Amino acid sequence: MGMPAKAVAVIEEEKKSHRTKAEKDARRNAENALRTKKPLTERAEVKEIEAAHKEFKRIKALFKAVSKDDELYAGSINRYCLLYAEIKDMRKLYSTLEKLIEKIEEIVDNLEDIEVDELMKISKELNSLTAKLLSIDGEIMKKRKMMGDIEKENSMTVASALRTIPKEPDPSAGNPLIAALLNDDD
Repeated sequence: MGMPAKAVAVIEEEKKSHRTKAEKDARRNAENALRTKKPLTERAEVKEIEAAHKEFKRIKALFKAVSKDDELYAGSINRYCLLYAEIKDMRKLYSTLEKLIEKIEEIVDNLEDIEVDELMKISKELNSLTAKLLSIDGEIMKKRKMMGDIEKENSMTVASALRTIPKEPDPSAGNPLIAALLNDDD
């Protein structure tokens, strides 16, 4: 598998490219054609969640710094910010569950009159609820993967957008050297 395509700005920054001016111009034009000229926008559901909103502002500033602040990336960036916030919430929930388990263990250790059957019933109910939550989470993850696949197919991610840029200039533009060699004006 070959190396991924580099943006013209990266090629020019490296100052060690074998590409011709025509190749660089063709890539620059192709990159510019992928831009919507509309700034990256934050969706309402991201604005509503404080952690997601903060992450969006951070990423938008980063994208603006590298000239990728474009509406084309809004779907994936907004989703990323929502995932970031969800993971943060899941860590809080995990911590809360750990503390709850510790409290339950303390209570069980201090109780002498609790019946084993009642304790087993409560345990089974908690396990059932946990299994349902994990099942729902699995379905959500499947849908997110499908959405991500659609974005990649439609050049809606930075990497897929760069892959759609041709590495070579348009051959129909013609090479003046080949045109001169093929000229039959003998």
